[in-house]
Amino acid sequence: MASQASRVWGTFDGSGEPMRLTFQKFADFLYACDYVNEGAVRVNPSSRADGVEEAPASKTAKRSVEVVEYSCPTDDTRMWSSLRFELEKAQGRWLLVAIVHDGWTI
Repeated sequence: MASQASRVWGTFDGSGEPMRLTFQKFADFLYACDYVNEGAVRVNPSSRADGVEEAPASKTAKRSVEVVEYSCPTDDTRMWSSLRFELEKAQGRWLLVAIVHDGWTI
């Protein structure tokens, strides 16, 4: 059973307010759409899900990472959401170093 305690997972884009959520609410936030069944998968994308060229926004951008991105449109097909998993090879093993949730919010 997941803890009902709230934790700060980062900050909300736009407001900069702390993202204070329980684990379940954070998981719901990350899995904003059915990435597996409705989405597209890209490896090391050079652009956002909407095609705009952009450097990765995560703190790991300066490190040598491999990125697997799942993206799909949200309820309004002009909007999109993506979930990126950033992996780094260390001592012959792949390690998950970041999970990045991105999406059109305005």
